[in-house]
Amino acid sequence: MFLTLEDETGTINVVVRPQQAESEFTLLAQQPILLVRGVLQVEDGVWNIRGETFLPIRAGAGEDFARGHDFH
Repeated sequence: MFLTLEDETGTINVVVRPQQAESEFTLLAQQPILLVRGVLQVEDGVWNIRGETFLPIRAGAGEDFARGHDFH
């Protein structure tokens, strides 16, 4: 399985091994925001992460941090 992660800096491909895709299919298919940990691979200017750990993140999870550093 392949996933694409996107933020304000661009996109990166995530490669998910078949065993993981099968065992974590519901999480991978239904969560809109994921924390992905794995090994970064760069080849010919293409960036990939070989996904090892996948965790759901709730929307707004960074709001407390952002509010705590509002210097206005």
